[in-house]
Amino acid sequence: MATSQKFGGNWTEEKLNIFTSYLDAYLIALQNQKFKKIYIDAFAGTGEIETSDGGQYLVGSAKRALASEKKFDHYYFIEADSQKAGELQDMIYAEFPRMGRIFTIYCGDANDKLAEIISSVDWSYNRGLLFLDPYATQVNWTTLENVAQTKSIDAWYLFPFSALERMLPKNGKYDKWEDCIDRL
Repeated sequence: MATSQKFGGNWTEEKLNIFTSYLDAYLIALQNQKFKKIYIDAFAGTGEIETSDGGQYLVGSAKRALASEKKFDHYYFIEADSQKAGELQDMIYAEFPRMGRIFTIYCGDANDKLAEIISSVDWSYNRGLLFLDPYATQVNWTTLENVAQTKSIDAWYLFPFSALERMLPKNGKYDKWEDCIDRL
């Protein structure tokens, strides 16, 4: 990949391995159901990750979902950075050429694009698996309410507790971060 995503460490691989195990179990559990299966990755990146220390190159959540033995009927990827979204698209066409018709990449704010996806799908006939792993406080509470209203999406939200903790003042006054904390 031309633009490396550099973040995380050993815990990044561990969380992705746990999520991949769940993803595989999800697909097995729904394999004989009449519902269409949808995967949504709201912070998809490029499909590959370099750890912050440069010590490891990891397969990201988007690429893991695409590589699963059992398949979703459609994959939605959201990435705010247009260059990374382009690299994700290039990776999919290069490494998963037969999946070209069953994925959509949105470039923009995850909250807005997720709302767009949710409103475009008939959730009576579809079931979804959503992976939310923001870098900080990008996910709005209203987005989670919107997801819950579908009653059809399993959501994996890796909550940014450390970012929230840094916003909490020691003196009990939240003036500076009050709006952000309320939104989160």
